[in-house]
Amino acid sequence: MHCPNCAVTAAAGQQFCRACGFNLEKVWPVVAEQLQITEADETSSGSVVHLLRKQHRIERWLSIALFCFIAPFIAAIILGIVYKIMIVKGDYLSGAIFLAIFLAALTALALVVYRESVRDSLARRKVTPPDELPAQPATKRLAEARFEPARSVTEHTTELFAAKRKPNTREI
Repeated sequence: MHCPNCAVTAAAGQQFCRACGFNLEKVWPVVAEQLQITEADETSSGSVVHLLRKQHRIERWLSIALFCFIAPFIAAIILGIVYKIMIVKGDYLSGAIFLAIFLAALTALALVVYRESVRDSLARRKVTPPDELPAQPATKRLAEARFEPARSVTEHTTELFAAKRKPNTREI
């Protein structure tokens, strides 16, 4: 990992940058979350990364379990519509309309759930917009440069020469 302030290499569990003193305590979990750290890195990084990986693993298993519950339920409803209305009654038009409405509602529900999961993941990242970033202290900035144009080769060569006139003639 590197310090985001001065780009000096820093150890995984290091709290402050040794070069500039930047607080690295909150940088490591963000980097770990974005890079999906391997098991070898997990043991060296400390408890925060371990907890983040555990939370990610639990959320993944929860979504798998939820899918395993909802998928057969939805399949049973669709098969019930097809069997009861379309096959037994022979009413293909109303069965197809009911099936289309059910699938549209199911798609809308899936999109709402997906939107909420994206909002939650964005809220967890806490990305600071560029207009809200803190300003750097004045000691870190470069000195104001004074602009002085470079001297030109043709400088002072464009002045007009004085012409000598011959007396009593119009010639130069």
